[in-house]
Amino acid sequence: MEEWMMCPHCGLKHRQRSDGNCPRCKQPVGEEAMFDGNAAPGWAGAGGGALPDVYDGQPAPGSQLEQEAAASGDPADSPWFALVGGLALLWCAYYLHGVFGELESGARESVRVWWGVAILYNLMGATVTVALVGFLGAIMTFVGMRKLTG
Repeated sequence: MEEWMMCPHCGLKHRQRSDGNCPRCKQPVGEEAMFDGNAAPGWAGAGGGALPDVYDGQPAPGSQLEQEAAASGDPADSPWFALVGGLALLWCAYYLHGVFGELESGARESVRVWWGVAILYNLMGATVTVALVGFLGAIMTFVGMRKLTG
């Protein structure tokens, strides 16, 4: 039966892998990591608790993987995402205002729009639909500007 090893980098108790790396933190694990029942050197566990018995799919606390994930962040949290999205919604409100005006004046007989906009137009009318899309665009633009300015 294979012996257990303890990763000196993240403290995970696991069997020897063919590539010699820890399955959690992907760092090389040497022979000095053979498990003797004690904690890995320099590892106090999450909150100073016991060592993990099973790999739970999460990076070790403070590991390189966790730091990289925190640094990359979610693109939706970017101020540019909110700013560009808000400006796009404002442009859509301006476009819909023109299209709905042409529909109501008879300059156009029909127009192809997204089904959600068509439902809003039929339920609330052109003015409220354009106001709603413009309001959402203004909010997103404001949020993007706030994130950019700190």
